[in-house]
This record gives sequence, structure tokens and C-alpha cells, in this order.
Amino acid sequence: MKKYSIYPFITLIAVLLYACGGGGGSDASSSSSSSTTPASTISLATPPGTTCINVTNTDVFGNMKFINPNTSGVTSWGCLIVNKSDNQPVIDGTQSARFELRPGDCGANSTFNDCTNNRSRWELQETNYSATQGQIITLNTNIFIPTQSNLYTSQTLNVDLTQINYIYNLLDGTLVSYGSLAALQMNKSGALIIQTYSDLDGSFTRLNSYTVSSSPMNQWINIRYEIKSTASGDGYFKAFVNGTLLVNETSRSTLPSALASNILRFGIYDVYQAGGKASETQVVYFDGISKQVSNY
Repeated sequence: MKKYSIYPFITLIAVLLYACGGGGGSDASSSSSSSTTPASTISLATPPGTTCINVTNTDVFGNMKFINPNTSGVTSWGCLIVNKSDNQPVIDGTQSARFELRPGDCGANSTFNDCTNNRSRWELQETNYSATQGQIITLNTNIFIPTQSNLYTSQTLNVDLTQINYIYNLLDGTLVSYGSLAALQMNKSGALIIQTYSDLDGSFTRLNSYTVSSSPMNQWINIRYEIKSTASGDGYFKAFVNGTLLVNETSRSTLPSALASNILRFGIYDVYQAGGKASETQVVYFDGISKQVSNY
């Protein structure tokens, strides 16, 4: 019987696997989709764009609507809808939202003044304040962080990029409670983390910290949040990074009251950094924001 060597076939299979991307490992920091713009060409200079304020944009924000929670000191460059045609990173469609803080930027609203409280931010906040008790909320986000050394410092507190918050307003608009269930943050080592909080009383008591990526820059990272929205102890908070479950906190409350709501915030929020304001320009991008709601 004639004998055949198997090695040519093994070599062929290896070549095919390599060409198809098979046989390689993956981790939570690997992007599920590459930027359409080469990372090396992304400049921190402000590009052409249109304001994010009071904008409905299904390409970037899906079915969601947002406001800037600050009403004074709002800069024109703080959030822009930018275009792939202008060499800006976009994960799908043709546009993304670009956030920028410059040295000295700060704002205020009727309840809080960043300028006198050592802080700086440009964020968008979801406008839905109706009670979410009894809902399963799924929030899809994508973040791109260009290379920069000033998005984090050696300060104790981190830079918030995304917040999963709770809010409870009375019918007359009086704020009863506000705080955070979790936040996507850049820590002092330059790692991207998800920080969860245990107390729903506005004290921001830290619970657990989960590393999304130790080297998060120059890649799109998809983070999907899932919340069982409830004031009872049978709720949960989950976070998936590029489709992989990273956070799974169960048997916990996610609302301080059955009349409160879970909402999304995102952008750049410096807390006690460089005298409360960025020492250099800071830039991040978001794209593919969407929300799904079901009842349990």
C-alpha cells in the first residue's frame, strides 16, 4: 500500500487558519470591530463637526435622546458630531460623537458648580427620567480613546467616561436622589476599568473594580451593560466587553426607590484632577449607542 505524508495537509490547514484569523487567542481588551481610520492618523486637534446639544442622531445615538446636564459654561467644542470623511474614527455608519476638554473648561447647573468644586466635565445624560422599576435595560456603547498621556493622573479619583446612574425627580422637577451604580473609568495607571458602587444613597461607596483593558487606547471597545432595574434585592448589574461577560453582580438593588430610574451618562468627567481641570486637551469618541428595554 502506498504511504502518503500528512505534513503537506497540516501545513495547508495551518495556512488557511492563519488567513481566516483562526488559531489565535483573544482577550477582553480586543476590539470587536476596527476603527475605519488608522490610529496613527488621529489628531487631537479639533476637527470639523456639529454640536451634540439637543441633537437626535440615529447613526450615533440610536433611539436615545440626551442633554448636557450643565447649563452654563458649555463650550462649543465639548461634544461634536464628527465625520468619517474627515478622518475621524467611526465604528459604524458615517459619524461618531467626539468629546473634548481643554485646560480651564468647566461648567455649572442649578444644583452644582464644577468651576468652584475642583472639577471639569463635558457629558451627555439620557433624558428619560420615568421610573424603570420592573425593567431589564440593555445599553450598548462603543468607546475609542486616542493616544494621550493626560486622560489620567496620579490623583486618587479616576476619570469617568461612562456612568450608569440613578435619578429620582419629583413631578415638579425637584431632585430627590442622584448617584451612580457603576462607571467606566480611566485609572491612574492608564487602565480602563469598570467601578461598581454599593450604596444607592449618593455616597459613591466603591464596591468592585474590573479591568476592561490595561492598554485601551487606539481601538474601539464595545461595552454592553445589562441592568435588572429594581429597588428590591433581586436585581443585577452585568457588563460585557466585546461580547465577553466581565461584570456579573447579582442579588443587589439597582435603584434607591421604585420611583427612580436608571440612566446613561457618557463623555469626560475629571474629578479633582490638575486643580479640577485638564492640564492638556483630553479627547474620547463614542459611537453605536443604543438602548433596549423589556419587562421582567
